[in-house]
Amino acid sequence: MHSKKHLSFPALRKTISKRLEQIDDPRRGKVTYALHDCFMSAFAMMFLQDPSLLQFQLRLQDGLQRNNLTNLFHVGTIPKDSQLRDLLDVADNDPLYKLFADSLNILQRSRYLDLFRFLDTGYLLAIDGSQYFGSEKLHCPKCLAKTSTKYSLMVKGKRTYHNSWITNMPVTDNNVTKLVKAGRARWKIENECFNTLKNQGYHIEHNFGHGNNNLSMTFFLLNLLAFLVHQILQLTDRLYQKCRKGFSSRIEFWNQLRCTLRVMTFNDFDHLLNKIIDPLNVRPP
Repeated sequence: MHSKKHLSFPALRKTISKRLEQIDDPRRGKVTYALHDCFMSAFAMMFLQDPSLLQFQLRLQDGLQRNNLTNLFHVGTIPKDSQLRDLLDVADNDPLYKLFADSLNILQRSRYLDLFRFLDTGYLLAIDGSQYFGSEKLHCPKCLAKTSTKYSLMVKGKRTYHNSWITNMPVTDNNVTKLVKAGRARWKIENECFNTLKNQGYHIEHNFGHGNNNLSMTFFLLNLLAFLVHQILQLTDRLYQKCRKGFSSRIEFWNQLRCTLRVMTFNDFDHLLNKIIDPLNVRPP
């Protein structure tokens, strides 16, 4: 069972590492933890859908789990919780934005995005926004401030909501059905994106750490990046698809992966997936 190598988890992880290595280290002099390892450790937590940075870091003190972080994510040195937060707070996170374009370019070159072409003119892209964390106590200079919460419409004493959409494309008998489906597809971002990020293990509304500069946004971007990598694997990786099919829910699947990583050392991500698919016949390295 093989998939395209450039869309495998090791290849995607390598693409992420290249971008992380481009981030300027704000520290001077001798350092104990590489900046790459700090970012990659945080990405590993998001990728494995661990709900607590502190507990994730504490578990990595166990030699077996530390070896898995090295083998799967190529992390050399593992910083402690407070050191990781402090460094990610001051480090530039602009290169993380480029990773989303990198991933989409890889998919496009592999023709996987052809499945999502719309009317042969481009790709159908639903765009919306959602609050991922809010607080009246925690804030920093980069926080956005909400000044109004009046979003409802009153009609004849009843609260209602109306949604419509417009298009600059000519509507014809040949394309009207597809255009209507495209307009209705806008709700996919609510059901398949926001709902998944909030309720299916990504803990997008959880405050992993706020900081004074970039920490909150860095965690948010790494979480979205993990979500994107999961989607790519679900779309392109046959071994991942087979393993995922054995579980009724996304949360159950990732719970099993985290539990398995606690009891055995793995050479790579495929080794982990094969162990879950065939636990009796797949052996330790």
